[in-house]
Order: sequence, then structure tokens, then C-alpha cells
Amino acid sequence: MLSELVASVGALSIILFIVGLGLIIAEIFFIPGFGITGIAGIIILVIDVFVTAKSVYQGLLLTGIFAFVVFAFVLLGSFMISKGIVPQRLVLKDSTDKASGYSGASERPELLGENGVTITELRPAGCALINGERTDVVSNGEFIEKGCEITVARVEGNRTVVARRV
Repeated sequence: MLSELVASVGALSIILFIVGLGLIIAEIFFIPGFGITGIAGIIILVIDVFVTAKSVYQGLLLTGIFAFVVFAFVLLGSFMISKGIVPQRLVLKDSTDKASGYSGASERPELLGENGVTITELRPAGCALINGERTDVVSNGEFIEKGCEITVARVEGNRTVVARRV
């Protein structure tokens, strides 16, 4: 029965299988996301099943074999990921630390107690001009109009909290 199935596989079926599988592999490893390439690969593999099958029984048998192979690859991939064995193309090797030249928003403790004026409305976040420099700020939850005088109440990491100046 299986030998009859293998004997019925023609060149077109092999070509469709290779192209469909190649498109899916390209989608997984080279093209980000699951888009047109992966969907085209799946459609070609389904067409391959219909082209290869001589009867409904053979079609169901091929679909079952195909589903088993896909399930085995998913299990193998899950096992490899859980054990830390993943292809190096899938692992980010670069780091975004200060030694590599990257920096996040810096702390600004020197702003504590400084006065300024809001450039935008604070709802509660917005921008203010403090010491002649545009700065991202937040209020204590209150709405502060544009052009209102403010004072830096506290600096929490890279978060500058302001209040209306009285």
C-alpha cells in the first residue's frame, strides 16, 4: 500500500513539495512575520496533496502523513527551544548597553527644584522648557495648560514630575 503511494509520486509532486517546503522555510528563517510567502508555501503543499492523490483514501493518507511530519517538527522545535538549542540566526547577539554606544533616557537630578514653562498641555504628560531646554515631563495627574509656569517636584529615574508654580 505504501509502495503503491510512493510509486504514484511523480516529478510534479516532488517539485511542488520542494517549492512549498522551501517557501515555508524561507518564511521562518529569512523573511520576518507570517505573510504571503508562508501562506503560498502552505497552499502549494495542499495542492501537492491533491495532485499526488489518486483517490480520496490516498489524499487522506497523504494529509495524515503530512500532519504527522509537521507535528514532529513542531515537537522537535519545541524541544530544541526548551533546551536552549536554537539556530544562532534566531538569537540576538548584539547588546544595547553603554559600552556598545547605546544610551537610554538619562536621569536628570539637577532639574529638581528648577522652574520652567509648559510648551504643551500636560494631560498629564507633555513638554516643558526648563533651563532653556525642551524636556519631557509629567504632572502629578492634574491637567496643566500650555504656557503655565511649573516647578520640578521630583525626578524618578528618567521621569521628571512637575507641579504648578505657586
